[in-house]
Formats: sequence, structure tokens, C-alpha cells
Amino acid sequence: NNVVGRVFEPGSIFKPITMAIALETGAVSGSSRFNCKGTIHIADKTISDVNRKAHGLQDLTHVLMNSCNIGMSIMSAGVPKHQAYGMLKQFGFGEKTDVEISGEEIGLIKSPEEWLGIVPANVFIGQGIAVTPLQEVMAITSIANGGSLLKPYIIEEVRDSNGKIIHKGS
Repeated sequence: NNVVGRVFEPGSIFKPITMAIALETGAVSGSSRFNCKGTIHIADKTISDVNRKAHGLQDLTHVLMNSCNIGMSIMSAGVPKHQAYGMLKQFGFGEKTDVEISGEEIGLIKSPEEWLGIVPANVFIGQGIAVTPLQEVMAITSIANGGSLLKPYIIEEVRDSNGKIIHKGS
């Protein structure tokens, strides 16, 4: 089942999650602004936006609207890697959801000790991490739910012939 058994680099659909981490850790605030020149050099690599297009000065809303890799990369520098890693785990990445479907993968997330050079910026733009579609949906919905990570389930409950609950999926 591809929903739980296939991992992929989420790319830009990961940006709301990493922005939430930056906001929660105080690395950015609602008044933060980022100057996107189309490319940024980090360690020995260059990250660019689509077609190296410069977006100019952007607030957080525009960083997301423009899917700006530069703004997100700059943002990543302000978040301590151990804290970012821990929060990614709290979002459910690198862990099984334990949904009632066989073949579930945990995804791929490097330990904080491996977050060297360009790795934090890559993670913040959804590269260098692999997730399952269900993990991604769970994380995004936790943002919509005010930070509550809900456990998915297929079957709400099973009752025996007497009406007694013998399995509860929530």
C-alpha cells in the first residue's frame, strides 16, 4: 500500500512543517523577512529557486506562497539541529503510525549528528528526508488541529455479538 509502504522526498509540501518548527522554536516570527536573490550558497553547495528566480524581500506568507527555497534555507540556520530533529519526530516522521495496514515504513531521517553542511537547509525544503504519504498528511493536519498529532485508524471499533467493544482504533 503506497500510503504507508512507499517513502519519498516531500519537497515543497514539507515547507509548512519546517516553517512551523521555525516559528515554534522562535527562529522566526510573524515579522520576519527574507531576501531571496534566487540562489544561496551554503557550505560547498548552491540552493536555488525554480529557474533561479529572485523573489526579493518576502514575509513568511510569501515564502510559502512562492515556495521559496532561499527563504526556507535561511530560516533553517536559526533552528538548532537537535531541536529540529526532535520536533520532526514529534510530527511523526521516522516513526510508524501503527495504522492497521501491513507493510508500513518508517521513512528516512538522518540523526542530528549527520546534519552537517547543507543538510539542515535541504531538510527545510523537503529534501534529504523521506516520508510516507500518511506521515505527511498527519503532520499537516496536526498544524490545522492546533498542534495535536492524531493517530490514524482504519476501523473505529469492533464489537462482539453482545455489543461489547473488543477493539478500538482511536
